[in-house]
Amino acid sequence: MPHVQGVARDQVVLLPPSLKPFVLVSPKSTVIRPDRLSFNSDIVIKSDELFRQIQADFEATSTTYMVGALAKAISVKTLTELAQRLIAYHKPTSIDYYAKFNIKPIQPVQAQATEPKAKTGNDGSKPQSKYFCFKCKKPITQRVATFCFQHKERFDGQVYCFDCQKAF
Repeated sequence: MPHVQGVARDQVVLLPPSLKPFVLVSPKSTVIRPDRLSFNSDIVIKSDELFRQIQADFEATSTTYMVGALAKAISVKTLTELAQRLIAYHKPTSIDYYAKFNIKPIQPVQAQATEPKAKTGNDGSKPQSKYFCFKCKKPITQRVATFCFQHKERFDGQVYCFDCQKAF
């Protein structure tokens, strides 16, 4: 508890803050209010009216209320001490979302540093590729295919040869 100069520590009276709650609804919504005698729904306001409502409440406050609010003012030092106490209670959270949602982490696709050796056909003819251009059907290397896979958004999820990639 902060010490007030000239007052013993056990004589300090802490005043609770005055809070006025609001229930905010979308500005596009329609608020249907019941009869004020059965239920006062003045705290239900549209979110775009919040600032104006706070201003109106501030202007409507009496001088007596303002003097009482001033009595609740605290020094910068006291506020700093309070903030440091709150910081001391802070415990960062770490949530394992993979475990929480029972999913496995996705391993990123890594391009190989060297080009793999091309496979030859069963009859010993020219090398064959397992990747082909979506547009012109030319065989392409795994490196080009990996590039297209890594940029799915750009190529609409398809694989294109270097010449056909220029169209994107």
